[in-house]
Amino acid sequence: MIKKTGFWIFLFSALIIASIGALAWMGHLTREHTMAYIYQDTVLMETIDLLETVAPYELSYRCDRGGNTVLVEHGRISVKSADCPDKLCVKQGPISDGALPIVCLPHRLVIKIEKDTSS
Repeated sequence: MIKKTGFWIFLFSALIIASIGALAWMGHLTREHTMAYIYQDTVLMETIDLLETVAPYELSYRCDRGGNTVLVEHGRISVKSADCPDKLCVKQGPISDGALPIVCLPHRLVIKIEKDTSS
């Protein structure tokens, strides 16, 4: 009886370890990227992988109507400053998912986030 019980314990332990290893390996292959796309006048200006961003940095965008300063941080992006009248893009704050884009209508700046699972 003890010999049979030991065999089953070994078998289930090996299956659990193999399952955990397979899940970890699959998770490594399908790593998710959070991509930010910055458009000005419908032209794609930047594509940024927010999860690859280690240190915060700023990007500046100017047009004949004014300018915006975009702050890129690990996992999120925001408009830090703008010289438009209402500054709604600044007041919106940082975004980290694709629920809502950041839009500055006077400067025609749009920041969208999309999840990308291709690797």
